[in-house]
Amino acid sequence: FPYTPIRGASPASARQAFERVLALDPSNLHAMIHLARLAASEGRVAEVDSLAARYAAVTSDAERGLEMRALKAFVHDDPAE
Repeated sequence: FPYTPIRGASPASARQAFERVLALDPSNLHAMIHLARLAASEGRVAEVDSLAARYAAVTSDAERGLEMRALKAFVHDDPAE
């Protein structure tokens, strides 16, 4: 995923694989983070919100939780958050 631009591909090409991971393991935190990053880069506000809520329901990981908050603030254009 992180090296796809270097290889000349879009990171979005990994979307289907991450969606499959979540279908097989609905609590996979890594897939949620990557999908939220993709959704934020594409301006998919509802998808970021959904993934952030899902992430928060599964874990209290402060570091990645902060990243999810930042992604939500970005897509909502909320500088205060």
